[in-house]
Amino acid sequence: MEDAKSSETMAPVNENEILTQKPTEYGRLSNDDWLGPEPMIDETQIDETIEADVVIIGAGIAGICAARSAAEEGASVVIIEKSAHFNCRSGQYCVIGGKINEYFGRPAVDPDVVADRIMRECRYRIKRPIISRWTHHAHEVFDWYISAMPDMYIAKTSGEKIPPEHKRFYMAPLSWPQPEEYDYREEEYPVYPNSLIFVPGHAPLIRRNLEICTQELGVKVYYGHFAEKLERDGGRFTGVLVRDAAGARYIRFRAKKGVVMATGDNAGNPDIVKHFMPSVFENHIPLTPMRTKDVEGNLINTGDGLRMGAWAGAKADQYHTVNAHNMGIMFSGMGNTPFLFLNRHGKRFMNENVPGQQIENQLEMQPGNILHQIFDDNWREQLKYMPPNHGGLCEYEAEESDTMGEAISEAEFQRGIQKGNIKRGGTLEALLEQLDVDKAEALRSIERYNSLARKGHDDDFNKAAKRLFPIEKGPFYATTFGLSPMLSCIGGLESDEECHVFNEAGDVMPGLYVAGNVQGSIYAGEYPICVRGMSHSICMFYGYVAGKNAVNNV
Repeated sequence: MEDAKSSETMAPVNENEILTQKPTEYGRLSNDDWLGPEPMIDETQIDETIEADVVIIGAGIAGICAARSAAEEGASVVIIEKSAHFNCRSGQYCVIGGKINEYFGRPAVDPDVVADRIMRECRYRIKRPIISRWTHHAHEVFDWYISAMPDMYIAKTSGEKIPPEHKRFYMAPLSWPQPEEYDYREEEYPVYPNSLIFVPGHAPLIRRNLEICTQELGVKVYYGHFAEKLERDGGRFTGVLVRDAAGARYIRFRAKKGVVMATGDNAGNPDIVKHFMPSVFENHIPLTPMRTKDVEGNLINTGDGLRMGAWAGAKADQYHTVNAHNMGIMFSGMGNTPFLFLNRHGKRFMNENVPGQQIENQLEMQPGNILHQIFDDNWREQLKYMPPNHGGLCEYEAEESDTMGEAISEAEFQRGIQKGNIKRGGTLEALLEQLDVDKAEALRSIERYNSLARKGHDDDFNKAAKRLFPIEKGPFYATTFGLSPMLSCIGGLESDEECHVFNEAGDVMPGLYVAGNVQGSIYAGEYPICVRGMSHSICMFYGYVAGKNAVNNV
């Protein structure tokens, strides 16, 4: 029965007041907190004007692919880069379908299924046409991209023995063949078999694409030059004002056809990170050590393109993404393989059978932001049941081979013990003595976990039964890991599948294109890891698209 007295004293709700409250009243920060004032550059400071059909800002994957595709259309192209060289790191790519997956012998994966999954992982706050065009057509651009090195060695399997003369650089599929006990179609968090890796990284391939640009297509690169302000004429973008660090002067780079911004991510700008992703600082997420500097000794990923676009009236993504998927102790350890996870209180706190991003999310809520990964001496037989997630292991090798990523050999495991990354104990008590953990509670948690494993059903967290193994055969092992470093903070200018930029009213801003991590509407909240290497592949693909569109005024 309704409480009449409470009903009588309840204040009436004024719906108009609720609907008319301004966003600032809910605590959103002013743009001034991250954007800062637009540079004021006087004409007397400009010493020179350089003209080209297309001006590209940034010499990373996206910028170099944009330069090559534009130059192949017959355009004159210049690249502005504030460091002393091109920039890249790592080497994983995702490509759906196409000749490369036929070469590997992989079955076809529906590109629409992949696109739908990415949409879900990004909470439907991104634009599906951008994702769909990439899933359907990236393989075509990938063929173009690797044609720069026609003699590159390409392994057919992840564990193929690489000829000695090719070990310095080669391509191999990731997680192929798939583990015998793994079927991505049956997984709650599928990892599609469409990823590959360049070993030891993709720098040689990017360098070769850049050489084609500069040596064969006439592209000019201006290193040590800082793009600071976009220029427009009658609403159309016509170029950029650039500071030459060596001469402390400004140059007007005039683009007769279009400007392509490929300026990278924002992780090196704490004001941008604090504004769009405050959880990075609130949760003390460490910054990545892989941080390239410009010619003046400052970080290169400082959100230059985001700010230049916003100063000119372009709309910034509302939801940025921290790329911090947890890989556990991937090197000299067991990665994030889903054995038993305990927090420092000795309590199990999650379904371990999730990818690294979800592990990171849970770790941010745990005391001290650490977890202990516990397993026993049956781990060698158990690995084949594990998923090929980014950062996990799913294959054991008695002898070391050239397998990439998902396999661990006996020698590697023993090195992990020697380095102290893997703790070993003859009994569970002896193992727990080496960890910063509530030992009594940990023993109770392990006993509970063992009872669920023997039962064949995880009543507590619903972990897949095929990855639920009792911890009972000594010796026993543990690794301890914490929060993953932030590899990048991705959030760009609102875009579409043609690499256009939009203003706050939702209109295309002509003459300006974006590619790479400054291209918005691709990620939101989390970096999707159902496809490993998505970022590099997106940079490659939309760099190509942006270059062509800038030339042809698409």
